[in-house]
Amino acid sequence: LLNNANLWCWISSVPLGCKGSLRNDGVNDCERGNNQWIYRWIFFYGPLWAAILLSGVSMLLTYLSVAQTEKASSKWKNNDTFKYEPTDSALRKKKEKEESDRKHSKQVSSQAFYYLMAFFFSWTPATLTRLIQMVWYKTYYPLILLMAIFTPMQ
Repeated sequence: LLNNANLWCWISSVPLGCKGSLRNDGVNDCERGNNQWIYRWIFFYGPLWAAILLSGVSMLLTYLSVAQTEKASSKWKNNDTFKYEPTDSALRKKKEKEESDRKHSKQVSSQAFYYLMAFFFSWTPATLTRLIQMVWYKTYYPLILLMAIFTPMQ
């Protein structure tokens, strides 16, 4: 199964454009790597995107937990903004206070966003390349170039 896969040796077929027996009415037109696309998705891209999705769900749950904790702790803070009557400056002060009360959840949300974007930008070009190769049996140079740049940066 390990053959030339554009940039490196990986799960691939020889010749690169062969369909394999599953998509060619039972006729194997590959010298090596029959139905390699199944193995790519089962052993690598499926678990990879499941891990990215699981990371996204974990980040969302972490953010919600921090936001809930901030909301619960805000009732114990000194709330003397409206001791007498609400004025424009008092309303502005209350809004600024509410913004500062959500400081940690904002930090968590931005950190989670950047963490997930690193996954996304690292693996989207490679996934798109393999998806296009699987469906249309073509390889596009710009995607290969992006794959060569971003995949090692993970």
